[in-house]
Amino acid sequence: MATTTFTVSSLKTYVKTEMNDIDGLADYSDSDMNNAYDDAIRECNFEVPTSTDTYKDIKNTCLINRMMRFLFRKAYMRHILKFDVKEMKANQVVNNLWGKNGIVSKLDDEFEQYKIGSYAYLFIADVSKVFATDSVIPSKFKYDEFGMDTTEYVDDDVEGTELTAAEIAALPTYSQADEPDIPNNSQAIWHNTTNNKKYLITDVDGAQYKVEVS
Repeated sequence: MATTTFTVSSLKTYVKTEMNDIDGLADYSDSDMNNAYDDAIRECNFEVPTSTDTYKDIKNTCLINRMMRFLFRKAYMRHILKFDVKEMKANQVVNNLWGKNGIVSKLDDEFEQYKIGSYAYLFIADVSKVFATDSVIPSKFKYDEFGMDTTEYVDDDVEGTELTAAEIAALPTYSQADEPDIPNNSQAIWHNTTNNKKYLITDVDGAQYKVEVS
């Protein structure tokens, strides 16, 4: 999708048009879009980016991804896919949406790559804080056989997770060009000798998150 600046309203309209153009799906309502958007921002931990946001394309892509996933799940629950659900077994319906090559599986895989890749820090609710292990948004999602999200999300407003300057200073420091691979479930400071910037790195079960610090 070309670079686009959305408002909340125009994003909902865009997704609504895209979904309603899919043959075999019933028309979605404005209420559906509101629910889909609320679900998307809960998963992404950000809202529609501003026009000056460096990462607006990535954020828009992820919000659209999660909104569409929510709506495809609703389509299944309504039994309004192109095929006649009454004539098919339930597991066939599930496979078309949540099977290995299903629509929703592809959306989840795409979103997962952003969550565990170099843009993982975008999904942290407040990048001014360093989150403890149990307060980072999980990178692996869990869904039941009906596609309902069963991931255990922990409130990210956890007391004691914001490090003081003294605590940051006490962390181990790596001075090197490449991002260091720090031990699981630990924190460290990385001095990037290439750009002379410092980053606070948090490892959560083998997945590293970093945020620039002054």
